[in-house]
Amino acid sequence: MTVSGSILDDPKHWLERAEEARSIADQLSDPDSRRMMLRIAEDYERWFCRCRERVRSRPAASSSPSRQTAPIIGRAPIRIGCRQRRSI
Repeated sequence: MTVSGSILDDPKHWLERAEEARSIADQLSDPDSRRMMLRIAEDYERWFCRCRERVRSRPAASSSPSRQTAPIIGRAPIRIGCRQRRSI
């Protein structure tokens, strides 16, 4: 099942969620809570990578020319290393 045109197809959405989770983690004093929030940020980054690859793999005719896959964020850019998924 595909959900075209939703947040599932918006890499910027997932990257913004990762930034938000990291910002919250920066405000937490409890080490366990901070670690959990950073893990959530990493999960959102993985969603970003998968979404970006899904959007890139679509035929050019179906992608919108106005859609940017590289997000513009107010803070310093987050470094994300999207790795190729290995086949089993």
